[in-house]
Amino acid sequence: MTKVLIALDDKAMADVIATACRQFETLEPFEVPRNRLFELLDEDKRQATIIHFNYTREGCGEFASNIRKMDAEIHILCLLDKDHRDRHNRLKIELGIFSFIPLPVDPFELAKRLQRLETHYAPPLMPVQNSVDNSFGDNNSPVS
Repeated sequence: MTKVLIALDDKAMADVIATACRQFETLEPFEVPRNRLFELLDEDKRQATIIHFNYTREGCGEFASNIRKMDAEIHILCLLDKDHRDRHNRLKIELGIFSFIPLPVDPFELAKRLQRLETHYAPPLMPVQNSVDNSFGDNNSPVS
């Protein structure tokens, strides 16, 4: 189950995204006020958070950076008012942002992207011990 924190100032957009997430059995959305995001990150492990990233809003980069400091493994998805592709790659690296998504966003497409996090970006599995003897040179093996 992918736990998703939705910390958007726009309550209507947060509701629509949460409703879209609920259409997938593997997503568990939580709508949270932006000012409570950090205490909720501290309480429980979440796999993703959605925030509104506005280049003109003071402290927005610092907000994303603080999320990353609290949880090094969480996927941060940022909704953007404008598409600033020239800044995206640099900020993805500097702030550890998983994805920038320009507005307007299709909530169902966003939920599908979140669902793929569980299968495509899950922590690596530990190798399984192989109980089959793969040694060569066994004289009892049939030769073809």
